Amino acid sequence: MGTKPAAAGHSAATPALTAKDIMHKPVIAATPQASLRDVANLLVTSEISGMPVARPDGRMVGVVTESDIIRVLIEGKRLETLTASDVMTGAPITVDVDTRSKR
Repeated sequence: MGTKPAAAGHSAATPALTAKDIMHKPVIAATPQASLRDVANLLVTSEISGMPVARPDGRMVGVVTESDIIRVLIEGKRLETLTASDVMTGAPITVDVDTRSKR
């Protein structure tokens, strides 16, 4: 009688994952001034599809993805002439590493 039912999507034996459990470690981030060519190289060599863009103080200011880079290439622009801040999606929603997943 004293047991609570498991939350939807979670069994009683399987605890919810936290952001720390699913994030890529170490975190690979670009600076806003990083060349888009360097960002593309990092994505490929790190085998990831996107990365945070963070200021030197560590504050996350955006995200650059493979799609952002492909869009620029389709538009005929050169990666060497652009920076991460030129193509990133800004105003990211961030969570603490101990935030639990809803799935």
